[in-house]
Amino acid sequence: IKEATDFMMQRNFQSALDILLAYAEKGDVESQLLMGIIYLELKNIEKAGEWLEKAAIAGHPKGQALFACFLTRSLD
Repeated sequence: IKEATDFMMQRNFQSALDILLAYAEKGDVESQLLMGIIYLELKNIEKAGEWLEKAAIAGHPKGQALFACFLTRSLD
């Protein structure tokens, strides 16, 4: 996951997604959160919501906070 966050810092989102996807699909909560954040950066709102929701449901505190903000913004 460290390599993925390094790619995120370089704004190389596709490489980060390539690394994170397998982990996120297996239920790694941190990877799910990062996937949501990347998709927010890429303005892919649907996918961002899906991954943030998964992180929130899994109990990740930051995922819960971001998903709550996401839902609030979706209502605007």
